[in-house]
Amino acid sequence: MPGTTLDPTFPETDVIGTVQVDPPSLEASARLGLSENNVKIRVYRMRARFRRLLEDRVRETLGAEPGELAEELRHLIRVLE
Repeated sequence: MPGTTLDPTFPETDVIGTVQVDPPSLEASARLGLSENNVKIRVYRMRARFRRLLEDRVRETLGAEPGELAEELRHLIRVLE
């Protein structure tokens, strides 16, 4: 799955969740030919999709119950901070 693009409009993004929102959304919207609001919506949707993909991957890896999934995700966030 590495290298899977979350949104083809933003080739800078991949499944590891790197979303380059630098430059600001107004600058990005001009570069992409989209409205600033459209850029914000797409970033929001990419983050939501990444969250689902991450949860699915953790669930597959652990065979986790819902409570275990939340606990594992909190642990993962602590480790990555």
